[in-house]
Amino acid sequence: MNSDCDGSLSAPEYVQQKGEGMKKKLNVLRGRFRKSLTGDESKSVRRHLRDIEVEKKNKIMKTIHAELSSPEFLKLMDKASFTFGVTGIVVTEYIMLIHPQHFWLFFSVLMPCLMLARYHMYKRSKHQYFMIDFCYLVQVLFIAEVVFPSPLLFTMNFMFANGPLAWAVIAWRNSLVFHSIDKVTSVFIHVFPMIVSYCEKWYCGRGDEPLDFKTFCSAIAVYLVWQMLYLFEIEIRQKKKFDSDKELISSLRYLSEKGHSIPSVMLVRKGLVKIGLMRANEAFDSKSHKTKLIMITSQLLYTLATMIPVLLLYNSQVLHTVFMNTMLLWSVWNGATYYFEVFASTYKKSNSSNGDLTRSPSSSSSLTPRDGDSESIARS
Repeated sequence: MNSDCDGSLSAPEYVQQKGEGMKKKLNVLRGRFRKSLTGDESKSVRRHLRDIEVEKKNKIMKTIHAELSSPEFLKLMDKASFTFGVTGIVVTEYIMLIHPQHFWLFFSVLMPCLMLARYHMYKRSKHQYFMIDFCYLVQVLFIAEVVFPSPLLFTMNFMFANGPLAWAVIAWRNSLVFHSIDKVTSVFIHVFPMIVSYCEKWYCGRGDEPLDFKTFCSAIAVYLVWQMLYLFEIEIRQKKKFDSDKELISSLRYLSEKGHSIPSVMLVRKGLVKIGLMRANEAFDSKSHKTKLIMITSQLLYTLATMIPVLLLYNSQVLHTVFMNTMLLWSVWNGATYYFEVFASTYKKSNSSNGDLTRSPSSSSSLTPRDGDSESIARS
C-alpha cells in the first residue's frame, strides 16, 4: 500500500504523477481543439468568439460610416437641412406675427434640441469645447428666465441678446444657408434670443423696470464670471488634454489659427499693428499669453461696445424693430453671398468635371466651424 508497481513511489506521489500526466494530455487536447476552431492553440474559444463579435461590429460600423459618407446620403441630408431651415423660418414668422406672446415656448422647445444636435456633431469632430462659449450660456439664461421670471435677469438677457449676440451676425458672418444645418443653427442661436426679447418686451408686458447703470454692471459681471470660468476650464482644467491633442479645438485656438480668414479678427490685428502692439509679420499664437490677452481684451471691448446702444432699443419699439430686421436681413444677405459666390462656383466646377454635384468642403453642410461664419467661433 506504500508503493506503486515498481515500489519506488508512495501512493500520494503516484496519484500526483498520474494527475500531472492527465493534465498535460488535457492541455494538448485543449490546444488541438482551440487550434481547430481559432487557428491558434493559445487562443481561447471564448476570446475568439468575442473577437468575432468585435470584428462584426467594426464591419457594421464601417458599412454605416460608408453609407453616411456616400454622396447620395449627404445630398439627402442637405435636402433635409434645407427643408428644416425653410420650415423653421416659416414657423418663426408665423408665431412672431400671430402669437408673439408664445414665442418663448417655441424657443424653449427648439433651442435645447438644436444644442443637443450640435453637441453630438461637434463631439465627433472634437469641437465640443465651442459649446462653453458665451452665446450658449445666453441660451441657458433665457430658458432660466422663462422658468424663473426675474426683472433683473430679463434686462440682462435683453442686453446680451441685442448686444453681443445680435451683432455677431455681422462680426462673424452668420449666414442663412438653408442646406447647412450648422449654419442655420448658428443663425438661430444668435437671432432667436433677440426675437424672444422683442416679443417679451413689446407683447408680453415685460421690461417695465428701467435698464440702468446697475443693470449694465450686473450684465458685465455675469460676462466676467463666465470669462474666468472659461479660462479655468480651457487653460487649467483641460490644459493637458489640449496640449496632447492638436485636433481638439476651442474658440481661442480656432481664432488664433484661422484668424487670417475672419474679417473681424484681421481688423483687430491691423489695429494692433498700427499702434505698434504687433509686428507686421507677427501671427497669433494660441499658446502665447500675448495672443490670449489680445483675444480676451478685444472680446470684452466688443461686448461693451455692442451693449451700450441697447438702451435705445430698450426704450423704442420702432428702433428695436428696425434693428432686429436689419440683423435678420444681414444673415439672409450673407447666405445669398455664400450661395452665389461659393456654392454656385463649386456647383459649376463639379458639373464641368463630373457632370454631377459632389460633396466638397465649400459646398457641404459642414459639421465644423469654418470661414468665420459659424457662431461656434464667436465667443460672444
